[in-house]
Amino acid sequence: MADHRDKVQPDSNWEPGPTLKRPRWLRCRLSIFFYALKHNFIQIAAMVLALLLLIDLILRWDELRPPVSVHLSAALITGVLQEAFDVLVHSPTFFEMGTVPSQVSPLTWVSWWINVQSLLGGGTLLVALFVWYEKIRGDWMSSLPKRMSVFFLHQGQPVIICRYVWLASEGDLRAWGQQVAAQSVGERFLSFYPNVNAGSPTLAVWIDCGICSHYAICFDLMDLDEAGKQNLFLRKYPGMSRYQNMAAESNTVSTVPMADLKRDVDASVFPFDWQLESAPDRD
Repeated sequence: MADHRDKVQPDSNWEPGPTLKRPRWLRCRLSIFFYALKHNFIQIAAMVLALLLLIDLILRWDELRPPVSVHLSAALITGVLQEAFDVLVHSPTFFEMGTVPSQVSPLTWVSWWINVQSLLGGGTLLVALFVWYEKIRGDWMSSLPKRMSVFFLHQGQPVIICRYVWLASEGDLRAWGQQVAAQSVGERFLSFYPNVNAGSPTLAVWIDCGICSHYAICFDLMDLDEAGKQNLFLRKYPGMSRYQNMAAESNTVSTVPMADLKRDVDASVFPFDWQLESAPDRD
């Protein structure tokens, strides 16, 4: 029989701590917009200036002025909008009589190419804007503060949980996760299988109301091996989990029974399918 004096009693006053919420779509878009203004101000200013010059050129040059009357009445505008809506609903073409392309095919290759150029120019502009937006979004994601949640599983049970730990970079995810978990159980290192699972980062609102990137990583621990001094903490915390939540603004690591953990912590926190089973007492 193993010495039961090594076993630790669970903490009766533990708190699961908060679960970070995801930011709203509009808030993310505004954050990206202000990031773009801060880091791409010259490019944005040049684009706005070019657009204003183009509009001024269109208004000054008769050949580029659209075929609309200067004096527009409310009835005319309503009629044009209604006509455009009817065309969109009932016809594959868009406009006619000066406001949409003619349904007559061009008679020469030159006329056809002129028509295609207008579509190619607009399509190229949209693609370029989309690529530029995705680059800015990627840079914004990389600039966000990073947090990670570490889960060490043994026989399907989360025996170590460290939530919302500070993370320097995505490249440190595995090494820093091992270090944080080992410290929480008083071990120098942990033995685990190579099937480490790390999902894509998600966005979360940190306790200071700022947006951060949140990573989750799961390790699968090997069994207790006293002869090889492997994962000896499993003998010390049978049927329990070492739980820490940095969003509670505390470094405390609590010892929590598995049943209490599953009852008090929302299931969405765990990035794995957890089927609670009674853990055998390791004598």
